Amino acid sequence: MIRRPPRSTLFPYTTLFRSRKEFYLLWLSMFCTTTSLSFVSAMYKTYGETFIRDDRYLAILGSVTSIFNCLGRITWGLLMDRFQFVNCMRALTSIGACLLFTMPITFIGGKIIYTIWCMAVYFTLAGVFAMAPAACSNFFGKKYMSANYGLIFTNNIACGVIVALLTSLLISRIGYNGLFFILGAFCTVGCILTFVLEGVLNKKPNHCEKNRQINKVP
Repeated sequence: MIRRPPRSTLFPYTTLFRSRKEFYLLWLSMFCTTTSLSFVSAMYKTYGETFIRDDRYLAILGSVTSIFNCLGRITWGLLMDRFQFVNCMRALTSIGACLLFTMPITFIGGKIIYTIWCMAVYFTLAGVFAMAPAACSNFFGKKYMSANYGLIFTNNIACGVIVALLTSLLISRIGYNGLFFILGAFCTVGCILTFVLEGVLNKKPNHCEKNRQINKVP
C-alpha cells in the first residue's frame, strides 16, 4: 500500500494551494531583496564611475565584494540557526533599506565610503540565499525542500525583468538617486512582509514543530 506523505510535508506545487500565504509572502520578500542585490551587482561599476575615475579600482572592488557576498551568506546562515526566519529577514531588509536609501550620498566620501557601502550591501542582501532554503524546509517540510525552493526561486524571473526595466527605461529619467530610492523602497516592502508572514505563522503555532518531528532523523 502506498503511504501518503504527512500533511505538513508538502509536495511541489501543492505549496501554491495548501500553504499559499506562506509561499507567496516568502516569494515576495525574496523578490524584494534579490531585485535590489541584482541591481547593485549589475550597476555598481557604472554608478561608481560617476564620481570615481579609476576603472581598475572599481574592477577590484567587484572582486572584493564577492568575498563579502560569501561571508554574508555564512553569517546570516548562522543567525538563521539561532533565531527565527522572520526576525532575521526583518533585520536583513531593514539594514538593506538603510544602505540603499543612503547610497546616493556615498560620493561625499569618495572611494572609501563607496567601498564600505558596496561591501555592506553584498554582505547583507546576499544572506537571503542562505535563509530561504531553511525557511522552505521549516514551512513546507524537508522531503521536497529542493523542489519547493525551486518554486520560490522563480522570483528571479520577475527580478531579471524589473532590473532590466529599471536600467533601460528609468535610469535616464530619474537617475541613480531615484533608482536607489526605489530599491530602498523594495527592501522596506520586504520588511513589512515579514510582519505579515509572522501573523500568518502565528495562526499555525504547531506548524514548524510538526515539521521538526516529521523530518527528525531517527
